[in-house]
Amino acid sequence: YGMLGIAVLAAAAAVGTFLSWAIGRGYLTLSPAARIIVGLIFAAGIGAWGVRLRKRERSFGSSLLGLSLVVVLVCAYAAGPGLAVIPEWLAFGGAIVVSWTLAIFARREIDEPLWCVAFSGAAIAPFVTSSGKGNIYGLVVYAASVLIAGCYAIGPRPWNVAWRVFFSAATLLASTAATVSRSADCRSTANSDS
Repeated sequence: YGMLGIAVLAAAAAVGTFLSWAIGRGYLTLSPAARIIVGLIFAAGIGAWGVRLRKRERSFGSSLLGLSLVVVLVCAYAAGPGLAVIPEWLAFGGAIVVSWTLAIFARREIDEPLWCVAFSGAAIAPFVTSSGKGNIYGLVVYAASVLIAGCYAIGPRPWNVAWRVFFSAATLLASTAATVSRSADCRSTANSDS
């Protein structure tokens, strides 16, 4: 599971780094909406490959399917808070729908690798595409939804790795929400003092 997780995160980082480099150098002069569409097409391709591969190699196919859903979540965040192509509430809503769809699918399939890859991706998606502004309400609603969906998908199964991933993600999301809330309180106090 560790190697699968590292491979998926490395693949996501490599794609993001390549696209950032290509856009920064002017090789890809795409509008923000076109970037999102290209990302969604890429996610659909990875997802189709993962579904086909699951018939022969279930864990690797599941990891690819989870990666495709992570790319969709990254695209949702990029479309909302990152590039402002769509309203933030719509981006958060789309990400929540994707997270719950995955939770239902992973529960039905009893597939721990799929759950681990997709859940960890869902947990880090807000940080990958962070605009630096931080919307505490959106983050709290998203985090609660992802954590509830994660618990639902695991259910009573003895998935030791999944529970470790779950508790790590819960710690990350809770500490980030607390930090964003604290910095928002400090800014509002500073503004009221001036």
